[in-house]
This record gives sequence, structure tokens and C-alpha cells, in this order.
Amino acid sequence: MSAAAREGFAGSGAIGRYWQTRCCGFEVRSDRGRRLGEVEALELDRETRAAVLLVVRRRRKTLRLRPECVQVVDPWRQSLVVALPRRKPVVAPAARRLARGARASGTRTVGLAQRLPPAASRVAQALSWAAPRALLVAGLVAWFYAVIVFTLVRVVLLVLAALTVGTARRGARLRPHLHGRPARI
Repeated sequence: MSAAAREGFAGSGAIGRYWQTRCCGFEVRSDRGRRLGEVEALELDRETRAAVLLVVRRRRKTLRLRPECVQVVDPWRQSLVVALPRRKPVVAPAARRLARGARASGTRTVGLAQRLPPAASRVAQALSWAAPRALLVAGLVAWFYAVIVFTLVRVVLLVLAALTVGTARRGARLRPHLHGRPARI
């Protein structure tokens, strides 16, 4: 058997379709390599005995795949590689209205931008170029300021702690002399 055949068969080919009708228990992976589950059941056409639907057990959910999604069948490793169909994202009605309003607003903005005089257009371009850079510089300045303030506060606290400890030690040595009693050593 050739090495190419050992890597699997195309899902659309005759051998791939043959193995799709006998793939119960095969591991299913996406075309990017992510494990999707295991083939739990098959739905076959009564007349042609061709696979119509692959039912894949996937954690708590079941995934139903058409045979056209199967790209590679590897009977030796008992695995299928499938291309998952793209799903349209579910958008809430409020988000749809917001998007519609943004599109309309964008259209109005483009219309206004086309009616601006060339000098104003150049100013707008300059602002759109300078704004992100100004924000970056402001962020760097704020970060640098925070580092300096943190360092200064830390140094001041260390000096105060040293003075406090030194004063407490000196005061303990001086107290007996202040009251006229000799110090005990």
C-alpha cells in the first residue's frame, strides 16, 4: 500500500464515500485539527445505501454533518477530517437596529466628507493621522509619571521607616539618662 493511501482518502472520492457508510466510532476532527467528537450514528439513504448524515457526539451536544463536509477519511486511524459549515452569527434585534443606524450614519458622514472643501479634508486627514499617535504619547507619559511617582513614594516610605526605627532605638538609649538613672547594659 502506498504512503499516500495510508494518509487517508478524499471524502468526495469513491473510497471515501464507501468508508463514510462504515465510520461509526471514528474520531472527527476539524480541518484545523481540533477534535470535534466521535461518530455516534449514521443516516443512510434506503435505496443507494449512501451516507446522508453523520451524527457526531460532542460533549453534551450532537453535531449533524452532511457527507459533503467530510474532506478526508482515514480508515487506519479511524478518523475523519471535516470542514465545518460557516454559521451566520445570531444578532439580536437591538444590535441590528444599532448596526442599521451606524450604516446610515456612516453614509451621511461620507456624504458630508465629500462636500467639505479640500483644506478641511486635509485637516481631517492630519487629525486622523495625529490622533492615535497623540494617544500613544499620552499613554507613555502617564505610564512614565506613574513609575516616577511609585518610585518616589517608595523611597520616601523607606526613609521614613529608617528614621522611625532609628529614633525609636536612640530614644530607648536616651530615656534612662533623661530621668537621672544610669542605663542598664
